[in-house]
Amino acid sequence: MARRISRAKLADAKPEHSLASKDVDEAQWFEIELKLVSPMTALRILHLEDNVMDADLVQFRLQSGGIDCVVKRVETRADFRVEVEQKRYDLIISDFTLPSFDGRSALGLARQICPDVPFIFVSGTIGDEVAVECLKQGATDYVLKDRLTRLVASVQRAIREAQERAKRQQTEMKVREQAALLDQATDAIFVRDLKQHITYWNKGAERVYGWTAEEALGKRAAELLYREDSHQRQEIWKAVLEKGEWVGELRQVTKSGKTIDIESRRTLLRDKAGKAAAILNINTVITEPPSGSRSRRN
Repeated sequence: MARRISRAKLADAKPEHSLASKDVDEAQWFEIELKLVSPMTALRILHLEDNVMDADLVQFRLQSGGIDCVVKRVETRADFRVEVEQKRYDLIISDFTLPSFDGRSALGLARQICPDVPFIFVSGTIGDEVAVECLKQGATDYVLKDRLTRLVASVQRAIREAQERAKRQQTEMKVREQAALLDQATDAIFVRDLKQHITYWNKGAERVYGWTAEEALGKRAAELLYREDSHQRQEIWKAVLEKGEWVGELRQVTKSGKTIDIESRRTLLRDKAGKAAAILNINTVITEPPSGSRSRRN
């Protein structure tokens, strides 16, 4: 658990740097303390609060509840804006009513500048209706000052949800990047679930077959790429499920009705548990007469 380090102790620990000098302002003290108290794990918390005793009580509740944190207290709009614009915080805690600023305005400012940072109201003046309205405007939670026993759980939930949200965003970004790369391929690449419905259709597939992704998604490939059912295609599907892959030549049709010969590579995709989940198709148009060594199937 992180503890506040007094200036006297800092001066005793590092006298050669004159850390107790009056020339060191509050912002510098915050940075010094942040480096000395669990820098890799301590939560960086920005606390908008004009009452020093209330701020100390909030920090005491957090630290006594096992939350390792370094808290920076501000009480004016100007100081709050400087902090959210120039530094990165893991959490913002705010009173609702202050002499020269207010929590709702702080929430709006935070949503503009650092929308991913959780924002919790800790106030003795916020009513239920106003609190609900603030939650709709983007606040993560609110805790009454006379019920601070809820604070630790509220902070833990806010941080957990923020981490999960960040992880989802990273995953979604990676998927979009991979999809963008696949769209650069000239091959027709698409994925079907085990019911043979198309779940992914790249730009290459649009160019080869003429069907847009919007038209293809949810459809069975057989509806779009073949004129009639074929027992051989059923055998290919069975082979992929049993062996994990299949490579060969097929004759298919485009949206305009044109017949094309393609080389198809099919791979079974499995989920994390190792169970069959989908089949990846990579189809390349054959521009030269097929060789005698290849087997083309309808």
